[in-house]
This record gives sequence, structure tokens and C-alpha cells, in this order.
Amino acid sequence: SNNSSNSNSNNGNSDSSNSERQDQSLATNRGCSTTLKDLPEGRMGCQAALLSLPSLGRNYPLTDRKCAVIIGGERCHDNGGSLPVIKQFRNVQVFDIEANCWRDDEIMPEMSVSRTATALCVGVAPIRSSTRSKPQLC
Repeated sequence: SNNSSNSNSNNGNSDSSNSERQDQSLATNRGCSTTLKDLPEGRMGCQAALLSLPSLGRNYPLTDRKCAVIIGGERCHDNGGSLPVIKQFRNVQVFDIEANCWRDDEIMPEMSVSRTATALCVGVAPIRSSTRSKPQLC
């Protein structure tokens, strides 16, 4: 009886480790890590929206990946003086929900101006761009 339970638990561990290796291999092939890392630049006052974006290596108009897109925000640093140093962000961070990782392929362009206070609206509409194949954030 003990032998069969040990055998079952070993099989479970083996199946689990095989699955983990497959997930890690799949994520690595997508340019992602299986270990969830913090947002590359921590921030406050940002906004996020869930968007369908192209998979890694693909282009618009094919949007087959659900991603959380984080825009704007700021970070305060205490420099030891009387006023903190505030850095506002114009970059856009993209988290690929299916791959469980932060993307670094610049699928979303930076905003034209750094800002903390911002609002997002998600809807279906054509994307217009005269020189880029990526949408533009204004």
C-alpha cells in the first residue's frame, strides 16, 4: 500500500515537472519567462485596459492575444531635499496574459507627452496611421 502511494506521488511529481518544463519552454519561445516579474518600472497614478494585440512577432491587424496595457503614471523619489523628485512616464507597459509575462517588443508606442492623470476608453474603431503599422496613443 505504501509502495503504491509513493509510486503515485512520484508519477504526479514527474507529470508536474514535465508540464512545468513544457510551460517554461513555450514561454521562452514567446520571449517570456514563466516566473512573473514585477512591472519593469513601478508607478502610481497609471491606468490600464485589456486589449487584444498581435502575438509576439506578428503585426496588426491580427490581434489574437489578450494583454493588459498600462499607460502613464509617476514615481516619486526622495532625494533628501525638501521636495521629492517626480518622474512622469510616457512609456506603455504591456502584460501578455496568456504567456504570463511583460512584453518588451514595443508593440505599443510611447505617448506623445509624459503624464500621470489620464483616462482610457476601449472600443472598436479603425486605427489610422500615415507612417506606422502600430496604433498611436495621443
